[in-house]
Amino acid sequence: MRTPDHVIDLQTVISVFRDDPRIYNSISYVVCGALLLVWSVGTLRLSFSRQRAWLALAAVAALAMLPVYHRAHDARLLLITVPACAMLWAGGRPIRWVALLMTTAGFIFTADIPLSILAILTNNLHISTAEVSGQILTAVLMRPTPLILLAMGIFYLWVYMRHDSANHHWRSTESQGNAAAPTTA
Repeated sequence: MRTPDHVIDLQTVISVFRDDPRIYNSISYVVCGALLLVWSVGTLRLSFSRQRAWLALAAVAALAMLPVYHRAHDARLLLITVPACAMLWAGGRPIRWVALLMTTAGFIFTADIPLSILAILTNNLHISTAEVSGQILTAVLMRPTPLILLAMGIFYLWVYMRHDSANHHWRSTESQGNAAAPTTA
């Protein structure tokens, strides 16, 4: 029976393309290790702030589930992302919509009922994995959770690394080179 996998590690997605433990474990460890290394270096180098701490926790909550075996019920750790999402939402910038989308997708695709509905909908779906297009479709339809967690982890890691704690907002690419002129009342 081919159903959406309730195991949420990155190996389940990579194994669709190459079902060899040496390959899917290695790729998973390299991808997750690189992202967690960026997170670790940022954590050691960036100054502490409450806002940055919530962003750091949101990033690591999603990324830490990917390299090792986890079931969907372990994804309750994603509740840690709510304060970071709320903080970005309160900032009023366009990034708040991306934060809401990523966080909501993370909750939906790790919840028991949506995963069960997806299992029912894809139970009789027979996709040939002989070609790359079938493998991609299988990964997206039958194992969406690790992909959502990866996207969510990368998003929050990006915001964490770009966050400006002195001004309590994230730095946009355009504003890095230009200092804002002070306004007078």
